[in-house]
Amino acid sequence: MPQYTQHNPLHQYIKDMVCIIAMLQDPDSDYYSPSTRILFNNRTKPYAEIDQMVAKQIGVPCIDLYSTTEKLAASAALLEKRGEYQKYLKDGIHLTMEENQVVYQLIRSTIQPHWPEIMPLNESYTL
Repeated sequence: MPQYTQHNPLHQYIKDMVCIIAMLQDPDSDYYSPSTRILFNNRTKPYAEIDQMVAKQIGVPCIDLYSTTEKLAASAALLEKRGEYQKYLKDGIHLTMEENQVVYQLIRSTIQPHWPEIMPLNESYTL
């Protein structure tokens, strides 16, 4: 039985991201969507670095989830709380509820200065 993995090599990922953004921003594209807001976010270091580079080139916001998680886990490790990485990433890559809370706050803090018109007015819910 053949083994399949979900992997997009970095060079292809860059091309894909640029292509997707171009399709959304090009008025001649069938997928043109001037009201679509683009926000980059990635959890793995090499892809997060590419997201930051591409986002900067095209002028869209980028959440640095990788560095944020690393800082949280490192701070916890300094406090000698073992297994703190699993608090945020249950298997090293997939987010836990605690990490989803971090993502939510990062998204909110990124939306506010860029698109204040879409900030929620009522936050009586929790994740």
